[in-house]
Amino acid sequence: MAKKFLFVDTAGNFEETAGAYEQSDFVDAGGAPNAGKPVKLDGDGNIDASMINEADIDHDTTDGVANSTAHNAFPLLTGARPFTGDLQMGSNKITGMADGSADTDAVTKQQLDAVEAGVQYKGACRVATAAALPAYTASGSQDTKKLTADSNGSINTSGIDGITDLAVGDRVCVKNENGAQGSEGEHIDHGLYEVTVLGDGSNPWEMERTEDADGTPGSEVQQGMFTAILEGTNNAGLSWIINTDNPITVDTTAIEFRTGPTVPTYTASLGVKKVSNDFRADLVASGGIKLVGDSMRIEPADFAGAGLQDDGSDNMAIGDVDKGVQVNADDLEIDASEIAGDGLKQNITNSYVVDVDLKASGGLKIDTAQLAVEPNDFAGAGLVDDGADNLAIDWSTTFDDAKAVKAEDLNSTATGEGASIIGIEDAGAYTDVTDVEAALQELYEKVQNFGNTYTAGTGGVSKGDLLEITGNNTVQPLTITTAGVGIGLAADDASAGNPVVVLGNDTVITGILSSATAGTKYFWNGTGWQTSMPSGSGEYVWLGGVAKNATDAHVEVKYIKKNS
Repeated sequence: MAKKFLFVDTAGNFEETAGAYEQSDFVDAGGAPNAGKPVKLDGDGNIDASMINEADIDHDTTDGVANSTAHNAFPLLTGARPFTGDLQMGSNKITGMADGSADTDAVTKQQLDAVEAGVQYKGACRVATAAALPAYTASGSQDTKKLTADSNGSINTSGIDGITDLAVGDRVCVKNENGAQGSEGEHIDHGLYEVTVLGDGSNPWEMERTEDADGTPGSEVQQGMFTAILEGTNNAGLSWIINTDNPITVDTTAIEFRTGPTVPTYTASLGVKKVSNDFRADLVASGGIKLVGDSMRIEPADFAGAGLQDDGSDNMAIGDVDKGVQVNADDLEIDASEIAGDGLKQNITNSYVVDVDLKASGGLKIDTAQLAVEPNDFAGAGLVDDGADNLAIDWSTTFDDAKAVKAEDLNSTATGEGASIIGIEDAGAYTDVTDVEAALQELYEKVQNFGNTYTAGTGGVSKGDLLEITGNNTVQPLTITTAGVGIGLAADDASAGNPVVVLGNDTVITGILSSATAGTKYFWNGTGWQTSMPSGSGEYVWLGGVAKNATDAHVEVKYIKKNS
């Protein structure tokens, strides 16, 4: 074909003319050979309608109908434009499906497996009953159960199976009732319920059957219906399955549950708490940690105190910086000007060094930047600075009308007359010690426990026992059924073979009486003391002493008589 050109008129429209492209030169709309031919456009620059044959566009693979050229022939992902024919998957799978619930829904493999095993899965319940609930009255319909107000207090205090924080929307498996199904004023029917109203001790609780187990459609409650239990003292981690034979009519058929397989349960510890199915941080009130949104952070206000405070922007800051402390370039420094006073002064050369303000000849001095006593300031009246900053006695000083005592004389351990200026003479060796204080204490003890020392005989002695001499320097408690001579009372307990002091007359023994009346006589009965004379035949009666007060006795050992 010879070279040609397109001819357009003054309006820009194509027009046939000699030597230019004519209609027969364009791509044939009828499908004739088109090689080398141009495309005809309309006035808007689009392909001219005369060049398009809809019959050449094959949409049969979409829906196979003549009007398939319309875009609304394609389904939408939102479901707003459903399929109008069968869906061909070409041997591929549909994945990620949810379990079907309506009668016309597709079912998943999980549901098919459950049907094959005789199990009908339902949503998990937070708790299941462990005992019968209070009686109820119907509210609106048998699907809504209103527990009577005079009994709901037990739910508030003990909960359902120990769960006392039930909330609206919680699912409850009711399985422990014993009343007839559907009988108002009796017990709530068995099944799955959702809490709709919380009782408060005056107003009743209300529960209604869950949407997936309310009997609509009729096939959703049948033998094998299964639910898992998440919480509760007795039922946490268990599952319950309807054991009643089909057919089952909700609110008419008496439904029974049996236990199914256990389900995993989770507990929280170590700073984590479990709220229903949610794990949360378990924060101590004012414990220094808080939640900001869903994030955890430190709470500075919980640490405020002792010079620290929350700056109002959740940051910790130094408090009271004008009390002798100041912040300089984020560093903490002493403010000497705030501390000066009461014996302290600010050093001019360094505003952050504090000098001690010492009074002249006041007994204090600075020794290599440290505070020390100045002995020279105390010298006088027989005291001098020994040259090594120690205070010493000036032994060269003459003391008028006085006699100097050397320190070593106060620590003498020598014995004998004149051994020390303050020594004592113990020519008779009456004391076991050599210093004055110890000797006085020993003397006090001897005066307090004046008596003679013996050795306790067989069986030992107890404090307050009336003793007799039974051998060489040996004493034992006096037996009143045989003749004996009482010599005094045991000053303390002593086991056999150990020394014991025997208190004679006109001494005092302490702590052997209880609630005694002063002046009451006490007689020896062979093992202890009594206010009446022993009356046994042939017994020897001995007076041991007289009550000095409620607990102590004046020792006065005296033989009275022998009973006939």
